[in-house]
Amino acid sequence: MSKVAPPPQLSWFSHQNPTPGNPVPMDIDVARKAKSVPDTCRRCGKLGHWAKDCDLRFDVRYLDLDELSALVEDRLAALDAVPLEPEDKPVEQKLPAEDSVSSSE
Repeated sequence: MSKVAPPPQLSWFSHQNPTPGNPVPMDIDVARKAKSVPDTCRRCGKLGHWAKDCDLRFDVRYLDLDELSALVEDRLAALDAVPLEPEDKPVEQKLPAEDSVSSSE
């Protein structure tokens, strides 16, 4: 018995069955079909505005010389600041000396 190959399937739309010489065209409408992105800010995560319009946006280019020097002083002081309460360090416990004999003797 010889096996007979099934008849080739006719495809009315060649883009459904891609081949090396016949690639699948791009579906341009996919972006339109996608769920719309809410107006979420990428900076603070709140709805209703974009990052460029965020209230938390800070740009040093709009500061005058006095504001800029005050900002630099505050940031440098924060780096040199010492905490008010010293951090509790764990107390080291002394282990008793071992009375065992070394195996190398």
